[in-house]
Amino acid sequence: MRAAVAFAAFAAVTTSALAADPDPKSPETVVVVYHVKPGSEAAMEKLLREDHWPLLRRLGFVLPAPHVLVRCLEDGGKPCFREILTWRDHDTPDNAPSEVRAVWDRMHTLVEKRGPDAIEIEEVELLVPDVRQPVIPSGARDPFRRGEAQKNGAVPEKRVPSSLRSSG
Repeated sequence: MRAAVAFAAFAAVTTSALAADPDPKSPETVVVVYHVKPGSEAAMEKLLREDHWPLLRRLGFVLPAPHVLVRCLEDGGKPCFREILTWRDHDTPDNAPSEVRAVWDRMHTLVEKRGPDAIEIEEVELLVPDVRQPVIPSGARDPFRRGEAQKNGAVPEKRVPSSLRSSG
């Protein structure tokens, strides 16, 4: 029962705050705040680095970038982590399979409620990198590669200041 409540809370918070009716198949970038219980920082970091993120990637549930995980302190010096990730689409977290929910259940043993919840999730608009720009497929000719862009004058040559050049 606790697992179902934890999952429902996790899924409910991931609803869009930016668009009234987001396309359920469009990517969803979120900032997640984990209010970690004091003394559980190492276990939470290990869970996020070694279990949660690799599982989401293996299942194809999140885009490879952006992914940012930072440690921080909140009021009173209490530990927290903040994570930025982009779900493949808005439906993915709401329909996570049992192996993902099991990791979320383990997360809930390492966090404590501060403010609205123990884990807070907010959808955000990703500005940089601009996800609206087309991605050049692997192996395709990229006109912005350094060599080609330099030939076209789009990117200046990398210049090393004379004070940093080796004399030999």
